[in-house]
Amino acid sequence: MIAAGFGDIDIAVVSVEKQIPDAATFAQGLICGNPLIDQIRSRGGVEPERVIDAVLQAVRREFSKGHMPLQAIVFSATKR
Repeated sequence: MIAAGFGDIDIAVVSVEKQIPDAATFAQGLICGNPLIDQIRSRGGVEPERVIDAVLQAVRREFSKGHMPLQAIVFSATKR
């Protein structure tokens, strides 16, 4: 950032807990809500519902308490 002419650089780590009220809807959104679904369909060999079911089981296992921890690193700076 400095080499690109930025100054007054600030870095912050932001953590939040995302609630997952409906694991099935969340799993479906992970697969069907992005271009991944196009890859699953074009490659064939497995029905998208089987992938969604597998993701659902993983979501329930990993986030059994109904929330998912998220973290982002946020940079801010001013152009000199």
